[in-house]
Amino acid sequence: MLRRRGSAALLLLLTTLLGCGSEFDLPPMQKVSGIVTLDGAPVTRGNVQFQPDAAQGAKGPPANGAIGPDGHYELTTAGSPGAVVGKHQVLVEARALPKDETDTLPAPLVPEKYFSFSTSGITKEVTAAAPNEINIELSSKP
Repeated sequence: MLRRRGSAALLLLLTTLLGCGSEFDLPPMQKVSGIVTLDGAPVTRGNVQFQPDAAQGAKGPPANGAIGPDGHYELTTAGSPGAVVGKHQVLVEARALPKDETDTLPAPLVPEKYFSFSTSGITKEVTAAAPNEINIELSSKP
């Protein structure tokens, strides 16, 4: 009896997990890429995150993208290419490589105000028309 309940619970859990986050559950999306710069120079590593701005009518999961050595990023949302169409708050987190295994918080490559949606001051719009080439220009000046 206990084995049957455990199997039923596992089946329910797997069904729930597999059903969530599929591309069929996502709102309209569009591919997004661009270049991240700081004072005109490419940011060479880090991550970009676009959060749909509910106050502006955009709803859905956030999109993320790794910044490459040339500053280029491409967003994905829940494993699918692109970001939800609409207005977004944006953050950029970029840190130097750790000096060694004890360096758990490497030096920031961009001002830390860009690490948070609430302080970055960056908003961008993803449009239904392709392509969405959205460059993110950061400044080291306050």
